Amino acid sequence: TKMRYKCPNGHILSITFGNFANGNRCQKCSYIKISKKNRKYNINENYFEKIDTSNKAYIIGFLLADGSITRNLYTIIINLQIKDIEILNFIKTEMQSEHPIFSYKTTDKRNCKEYWSHKLSIGSKKMVKDLMNIGIYPMKTYLDIVPKIPQQFVGGFLRGYFDGDGHISSHFYYNKRKNKKFKHGKFIISAYSTQLLQNVKKLCNIDYGYIRKGSSCYEWTIYKHSDLKQIFHLMYDNNVFCLERKHKKFLEIIQYIDRNNESVQYLYNELHPA
Repeated sequence: TKMRYKCPNGHILSITFGNFANGNRCQKCSYIKISKKNRKYNINENYFEKIDTSNKAYIIGFLLADGSITRNLYTIIINLQIKDIEILNFIKTEMQSEHPIFSYKTTDKRNCKEYWSHKLSIGSKKMVKDLMNIGIYPMKTYLDIVPKIPQQFVGGFLRGYFDGDGHISSHFYYNKRKNKKFKHGKFIISAYSTQLLQNVKKLCNIDYGYIRKGSSCYEWTIYKHSDLKQIFHLMYDNNVFCLERKHKKFLEIIQYIDRNNESVQYLYNELHPA
């Protein structure tokens, strides 16, 4: 995918995202952003030196789930659907970044439909090295390493991972004996290995839920209502930043079942007999 770029000397050209991230930009004036003093977009390069806030833990979790680090280019890249631009704006604000957010069209290979996406690309050798010290590496898809997160911020980390590669849904279950429908929630976080999900559970000190093979990856799934409420409070207490559409849906499911909870435990036992 190519984009139009205007260099500081006014030359307009069409380049790929890869060349933009690599610094190979304007051949007419050889402008390349390399050194800190020549940096075009300001950013707090010390942001990941120490994970000492819930917001930093959130971004680490999100990067583990849905971000990438380019090998040898020292660039952090995040691609998101247009409806989730609030996350990119939050990350920019947190890092005090002046980097632009690019919009581009992409095609879904499953149905051949085009849709708009957003891209945030941040080049910083210092930030990438700090991320690697924490436990976020290039080619992280094939690694089972979980970042080092202080225990008081694991809720932020899990919330970030959930916003990046998780979802919440609800389903109705019909009980023939009671001739009644019951609603239950379903919390899922995905990864390409069972070991990574086990490590995430261990980091968050959570021993409930099931890890099993999904259609294209492994999934950590939670059904039980009391466990769903624990996860909800772990992630969302204390008025924190989150992807609002997921938070709203999760809250609606919790509140609905709480209002109709006379047979929640019975329903769970029916769905998951010992």
